Amino acid sequence: REARDEAERQLAAQQERAAETRRTLHKTRRFAMIAAGLMLVALVSAVFGWINWNRAKAADQQAQQARADAEKLVAFLIEDFYAELEPTGRLETMGKLAHMAVSYYDGLPQQLLTPQTQAYRGMALVREGHALLARGSVEEANKKLDAAQEIFSRLRAGGDASETVIVGLALSKFTRFAAWGAQGAPGSTPADLTMVVDLLRPLVNQPGASRQVRLVYADTLNYLSHQRVDKEQGVADCEEARAILGKMGARDLTDLSAASIYADTSDSQARHSAVLGRIDEAEALGREVYEIADKVLVQRPGDLRSMHNRALAPHFLSSIATRRHDYAGAVEYAVKSEQASESFVRFNPSNLTAWGMWVSSKERLADAQFDQGRVAAALATARGMVELRQDPRLPSSLLPVLSGALSDVVERELLVGNIQAAEGALELSRAATVEALAPMPKNDKSHAVWPVSDEVLSAQLALMTGKAERAFVLADAAARTLRAIEVPDANRNIRLDVLKWALLIAADAAIVTGRYGEAEALLREFLTAPSAAWSLRDPAIRNAAVRVTLAHALSSQGRSREALELLAPELQRYRAERAKGARDVDFQHDFAYALYVSALLTDVPRERNALLQEAERVLGELSQEAQDLFPVRRLKGRIAAAQV
Repeated sequence: REARDEAERQLAAQQERAAETRRTLHKTRRFAMIAAGLMLVALVSAVFGWINWNRAKAADQQAQQARADAEKLVAFLIEDFYAELEPTGRLETMGKLAHMAVSYYDGLPQQLLTPQTQAYRGMALVREGHALLARGSVEEANKKLDAAQEIFSRLRAGGDASETVIVGLALSKFTRFAAWGAQGAPGSTPADLTMVVDLLRPLVNQPGASRQVRLVYADTLNYLSHQRVDKEQGVADCEEARAILGKMGARDLTDLSAASIYADTSDSQARHSAVLGRIDEAEALGREVYEIADKVLVQRPGDLRSMHNRALAPHFLSSIATRRHDYAGAVEYAVKSEQASESFVRFNPSNLTAWGMWVSSKERLADAQFDQGRVAAALATARGMVELRQDPRLPSSLLPVLSGALSDVVERELLVGNIQAAEGALELSRAATVEALAPMPKNDKSHAVWPVSDEVLSAQLALMTGKAERAFVLADAAARTLRAIEVPDANRNIRLDVLKWALLIAADAAIVTGRYGEAEALLREFLTAPSAAWSLRDPAIRNAAVRVTLAHALSSQGRSREALELLAPELQRYRAERAKGARDVDFQHDFAYALYVSALLTDVPRERNALLQEAERVLGELSQEAQDLFPVRRLKGRIAAAQV
């Protein structure tokens, strides 16, 4: 029984194990089936995933290719299309395209901003900044150009030394300077041009240098030449630029953009040569400018730079004609310049450079008319120049452009005795100075120099209204202010001009008030100070007038021998120039003044009266309009008082 029970127990246990085994096998089969199903699903998913991955990869490649093609199209619009539109002045259109391009790049995720994309964005910022500067939006333009400079500088610091990056960095500097002419737009410095030349020179000297590199390099040398204190170096810059442009097809007009820059550079070289006294060379260059500008405009009638050159050339030749004492020729050239400038504005009224040329040409015409003794005509031209600020076509205020020319308007109104009009022009000049300085960086020396010119105008107004004491105080204070200013940049010429002007007004007022010793010191300072490097007037003639005034101050101190030694060569110079045909208003006045001072130094009554009578005859040769001018009337009074 026990054996049976054990057998039954073992049998039951065996049956239970068998049942458990069956259950386990059943579960295993079920799990295996589920696993097989899952594997099948996974396999199908993997197949579909692989297919979709390939599709996604192809789509991404297509998207990247489409994006690259789009960016290339944008780059074409910003560069090649810009090169086609810029000569004809369609900068407003280019500005809109550039703005849209910048907006596109700004909307890209950070991970998509490749170095190439950043370079494209930087160039778009440069072009947009140029368009903004052309219409006078200085602050906004400078932000764009600063951003472009930061992009290209970062790419270069990261090891990208490609031509695209180097040229982009160069243009971010050059564009700001070149947009407003030889003195540069607010925020630019001559150091910018030096940096651009240093950046591009290695590329220019490589075989196969690109057209863009050579154009920008040559144009930078053109602008840099105006910043050179040594005008011989300025001529050398122009010669290098013209040689590069000549090889590009400037002279035979196979490259019209190179021809336009070549003509502009020739104009620069002509001005430097004139300052150096090479008048024949300067005149020949001026005629070449006019000839090339006309030829370019035949092939590309909308070439704005050639329009500018066609206005610049007669403007310059008018100054040369004045220096040769060809007063009719000076007026004729000035009229041509004024007409060409008006056409320039009519074709592209949104460009302030065109308006600046129109202002300058009217200023030159007024000078030429005044030299002839046509005072009323000169004053009408000057007033018309001021009225340009009311023209509805202006893209922005013209006052900053007029700031330098308004001093002549004030002076001419004073010369004819229109005191109220002169005071109004002086207030307008002050407003123009404020507007011109507004976009300048706070550390720019212009803030210290430019307002002083208005104080010198106030001194001149006081002198011509019989307030010589106040005139001396104002002019002397202006001179002291300018002496204390260190000007290492483009304001150097402005500072020198204003300082010398202040010295002359202070010296004149000192003689009127009997301060002969102070007048002597002021005049000697004038003669020893360097001249501004842009005046086309004969410095020998201008300095002759100053030496005559110095002789007057010396004679009034009883130093007749010194005065005679100083006066004799200048009187001889005046007679020699008069023999060559010198007859302009200032020359006639200054020659008569020299005769008057010479008479004061003569003890022999007959010789004294003969010199005074000659001075009267010289003044009598002036037109009646000129004889009514303040300096002429004052000199006539002095001559009458000196007669025995």
